[in-house]
Amino acid sequence: MNTKLKQVFRGKVVNKAHTINTGVDEFPRYVVEYLIDNYCAEETFHQDMEGPSAGVAMVTGIVSALRRLPVRHNLAMTGEITIMGRVLPVGGIQQKVRAAYDAGIAEVLLPADNLKEANGLPASILGAITLTPVQSIDEVLRRALLDGEGHSQTGASSSPRNQTSASASVR
Repeated sequence: MNTKLKQVFRGKVVNKAHTINTGVDEFPRYVVEYLIDNYCAEETFHQDMEGPSAGVAMVTGIVSALRRLPVRHNLAMTGEITIMGRVLPVGGIQQKVRAAYDAGIAEVLLPADNLKEANGLPASILGAITLTPVQSIDEVLRRALLDGEGHSQTGASSSPRNQTSASASVR
């Protein structure tokens, strides 16, 4: 990754980290460098930045790294995040849910204001994936981060999607 892109991304990571209560007094530089080196590839960025849809995923990754808690591997998420931690709607919800379905994802966290659009997907997709509307980053973190026993604060685990589910599951 080129130096300019690293500088742009470093600023974005630090800014996102300061929008949430990470439970850490000082934001360690090694966490920023780790996130940049391990999760950001130059080819994934258009115009040298991520889109607003990556906001909740970025914050979740930062909190995961700082608290040393893993993120559920069967979970996808999208949503723009405000400085106060509110999750805002984004575009392309149907395409994002379809991509999660194609990847075998069990649950998608999406902005509550996008749920109506997502419910326009075919029944075969809605029957196989759980759509969970969220309004705040706190809701996202409760569902996404796993404790030492492999469960989220809501009791969800990282078990694979049930391919034979008969009806859409919306939380």
